[in-house]
Amino acid sequence: MRIIKNNFFAILILASLIIADIFIYLGIVKLFLGWNDTIIAGFIGFIGAVLGGTITLVGVLITIKENEKLRKKDEFPKKIDNIERCIIKLDDGVTEISKINERIDPYSDQGTFHNVNNEISLELTDAYEEYTKNRLNNIQSDIVYIGSDTYELFLNFRSRIRSIENSLMLNPIRELEKFKHRIVEKYDLSFESLVGGISLSVLSREELNEYTSIKINIHDKDQEFIFSLQDEMISLISKLQNKKEELLRELNG
Repeated sequence: MRIIKNNFFAILILASLIIADIFIYLGIVKLFLGWNDTIIAGFIGFIGAVLGGTITLVGVLITIKENEKLRKKDEFPKKIDNIERCIIKLDDGVTEISKINERIDPYSDQGTFHNVNNEISLELTDAYEEYTKNRLNNIQSDIVYIGSDTYELFLNFRSRIRSIENSLMLNPIRELEKFKHRIVEKYDLSFESLVGGISLSVLSREELNEYTSIKINIHDKDQEFIFSLQDEMISLISKLQNKKEELLRELNG
């Protein structure tokens, strides 16, 4: 009966218009044709058909609404299961990233996700590919079936990760590329000659210090990105928990 309650005024207005139309038609018929048993019987049949059709329509709408409600409830267990899997994967990711990060020497210039290789180029580590792409793609395959609002949360999560990475790494990468081009021009090298690495012995002390400083800066930004990624993962876990509780309330309601 909720559909009647929710649309009470609309149904009332519709019924009022139908009744008003009936009286108008009755008045017109009486004015031009007068009354007789055939006309009265016809109007009674017409009114009965309208009322019967209205009752049938309301019944069909109620049935459709209830069936839709039951169908959605039947999907809740699978959605809740998908949410739990996503939460576990995200939580495992936060823990595993911390363990990987702990194995990195904090005083080295080697990053967990972003590294400068011997060719004076930035390279993305296997851990980066695993936790910013592979794992998230795996989570996406589960989260897409939960609902459009939850999928939007996930897309916003990925977008924020990309935005954070760009804001942190863009300037250090530019500094690295500028340094690389300057070294290539100064020592009359080709970029192809850097394949396999460059001997640091050709660099002056000032250049070596600058190179080390750039690598340390990239390492520091890499750490900031990791902490931000973990924070975003924890935030998404919290939002998924809220969604799970919402579905449980609807399932039990």
